[in-house]
Amino acid sequence: MSPCNNATNHWRGTQSAGQGGIMPQQGRRRVIVQMVLDATESMERYLRRVVAAMLFFVDELTSSNLEPVFCLTIFRDEIEGEMPEIGPLGMPPEKIKDILKNTRTQGGGSIPESALPAIWKTLDVAEHETDQKVLFLLTDAPCHNPESGISAQGVAARLAQKQVLFFACSPKIQPYTDFVTATGGLLFPITPDMDADSFKAMLSALTATTVKTMRMAETKRLMDGVSADLKTKLMR
Repeated sequence: MSPCNNATNHWRGTQSAGQGGIMPQQGRRRVIVQMVLDATESMERYLRRVVAAMLFFVDELTSSNLEPVFCLTIFRDEIEGEMPEIGPLGMPPEKIKDILKNTRTQGGGSIPESALPAIWKTLDVAEHETDQKVLFLLTDAPCHNPESGISAQGVAARLAQKQVLFFACSPKIQPYTDFVTATGGLLFPITPDMDADSFKAMLSALTATTVKTMRMAETKRLMDGVSADLKTKLMR
């Protein structure tokens, strides 16, 4: 069993899914942040840089004016019998960071990998949550399409229906570009020469974009409320 499996299982054994020990905080907008990380062997050349950047991302979001509620999925290749490790919603930032630090690449065989079922199962974790959701995919590989009855078209439709913002650090290929288009998200192309500073800059931009998007959504919600009130008054 991988170190990540041990850490994840320990967490699952001490907490109930969906609790996470995160209490609502006054004046902060709650946002569901779901991170989906490819940990196959082809990611070895990126992993240390990716993990360092993701630790930075977690810290940046935690210190923002948002109230992030985290979920972490680590996937490989289900076709090779390597099932994803999916953490519960509400994992504390320090637990997320601990798992990331202990994650090791393994398996995967040859590309493509199992991004589609990993995304689908991660969405299941927060299926009934009504807060804004952001899903961030990190992978260097294309995906099996379809896989286990899950198609790229189905994933795109579900992301759009649930209004999940999709961000990716991945090859600039379909279906990842389709997911970005369907949700109004962003894709940062992954390249073999990306260094730790480049990953950090990318995730800093992602954090700023997430915060800005949440502010815009809140402003729209307030304006919609004002408009509704005005319509009610005018109809009286």
